[in-house]
Amino acid sequence: MASYPTPDTPSTRVDPDESTASYLERLSSTIVTALNDRDFAFASAPAQLFLTHISPHWRGEIDTFAQKREITSFDQQRAMWKQRAEENPGVHFEIVHLWSYVNEEVGLANVYMNMEVTGVGGDGVKLHAMNELKWKRTDGETTLTESIDVDEMLRDAAGRAVVLHAPLASAARFAATLPVLVRPMHDIR
Repeated sequence: MASYPTPDTPSTRVDPDESTASYLERLSSTIVTALNDRDFAFASAPAQLFLTHISPHWRGEIDTFAQKREITSFDQQRAMWKQRAEENPGVHFEIVHLWSYVNEEVGLANVYMNMEVTGVGGDGVKLHAMNELKWKRTDGETTLTESIDVDEMLRDAAGRAVVLHAPLASAARFAATLPVLVRPMHDIR
């Protein structure tokens, strides 16, 4: 099992008045910065802070048209991101919408990142992707317990849907929150 750095202090919040939602959104967006910087070792200070919050029981899921697979370690997830960047050297992630739902009473939170991905699939093509990060607070420690990556659809330079990547279940899960038309694969002709 991988080990990650331990925070030096019980609280890693820069601003003690920062809300839980803002803090978790900031931590979650660190992933995008690391990917765009090609920092797959997560060596930067913000990425190292993010790693201190990875649960030893973390699991991930990639849910796309091309593949649906379970990931059992964050190191495996980083290796997959690195491979994708090597196969697509121009890949770039841009967060379009970032929001969260936090339940302080039970210690659970979900952070959602709706992103445009360019540099994959040809010139002028944008992949719209959704990431859901599930956070849990136990005994005062907040950890990332699960990540779900869903590629929703490709768009051409004019903004027209080209191909939907997500299966029906994932499309239905995120359809209400996306500012794009989402239809199941079998409906696109």
